[in-house]
Amino acid sequence: MFLLLFVIFLSHFFYALIWYKPKLFKKKIKPIITFSHLLKFLQFYLIYDKVKDYPFNQNIYQIYLFFILFVVGQTLNIMVYIRLGNIGVYYGNKIGYTTKWIKAFPYNLGISNPQYIGCIISLLSLFILFPFIDIAIISLYWISLYIVTCIIENEYTFSNKKNFFLTKFCSG
Repeated sequence: MFLLLFVIFLSHFFYALIWYKPKLFKKKIKPIITFSHLLKFLQFYLIYDKVKDYPFNQNIYQIYLFFILFVVGQTLNIMVYIRLGNIGVYYGNKIGYTTKWIKAFPYNLGISNPQYIGCIISLLSLFILFPFIDIAIISLYWISLYIVTCIIENEYTFSNKKNFFLTKFCSG
């Protein structure tokens, strides 16, 4: 479990590094994307490795709720990739690329971080499907890192009055 928690932390640390030290990555989007995808693959593999041996005796309501939440969460996540593309998702605006202001779904929902919200919803669905203490720990840890990342990005946005995405969630 330690390796999984470390890989989860590493991805959010990497994103914070890009956010706070963008000059280190000036116009180097390909390595950012590659490293991010590698970390995401490791996260998925380690989660799979964690849950594969759990008993699957969930009731139909758990399965339905998991499915609904997972689809909602991943719809938000996937739509962010569709709308922003890799350059937008992986902080291209921070490292010298020009990005567009997006007003279409999911940015018209009144939340500034639909990708993070989608990931949080997906992590909650994981815990609903596998309600075990270690999955709860992993999910809460991961969710807390998404919230911290959200706060970091919005704090910077508000303090510099460059409001890249309108904010209602994590604006405190």
